[in-house]
Amino acid sequence: MIIIEKIFLKIFGVHFNGDSAVYDRYCWVYRHLNITKDNLKLLDVGCGNGWGVFMATKKGYRALGISWTEADVLKAKRRGDLMGLTSEFRAHDVRQLDQLDQEPFDVIINTENIELCCHRG
Repeated sequence: MIIIEKIFLKIFGVHFNGDSAVYDRYCWVYRHLNITKDNLKLLDVGCGNGWGVFMATKKGYRALGISWTEADVLKAKRRGDLMGLTSEFRAHDVRQLDQLDQEPFDVIINTENIELCCHRG
């Protein structure tokens, strides 16, 4: 990873791959996800590299990110370690949220999952 990517990850919590749509989604969520002091619970469905979970954690949420595979989860956890954030991630089929054994969430975010769902099965 080049130094610019590392800086971008450290500052924004996003692994920028040159796709401006990723940055646009990040900006939209950042603007609309309010800071909370109420210990609200957030679910990031199909969390990918974890940027939504990290943003939510920084804004005061108890955040859980779910992704397709354990490999995805490990990558997100490593990114959290790089940023000094402890966040919760789980491998889970995002098409079966009704089977997620979890207390209700106050906020749910979902970005870039319809395309992936179609490609993965």
